[in-house]
Amino acid sequence: MVIGVIIADFELLVGESLKGRRRVINSMKGKLKKFNVGVLDISGSYAKEGSLGIVFPAHNSKQAHQIADTIEEFLISHFPEVNFYFDREII
Repeated sequence: MVIGVIIADFELLVGESLKGRRRVINSMKGKLKKFNVGVLDISGSYAKEGSLGIVFPAHNSKQAHQIADTIEEFLISHFPEVNFYFDREII
């Protein structure tokens, strides 16, 4: 068994408040529930940027990369108002 970790750094293209960023993050967290992953907001204090830590179990490295690809594609397609930068690690 392996653990997949994705750090999803993002930049909001619209909205300039911490409240707006929190709304987008909560929406992301809610939609990611269907993947059965752990999600943590690790953002700083700048309103237009944020980061999510996403962790998930997998049976092997190949499956972990497939799950990570699916999650990354899902976020990009469901949140067009956000520019994403992904970093992943398989442990």
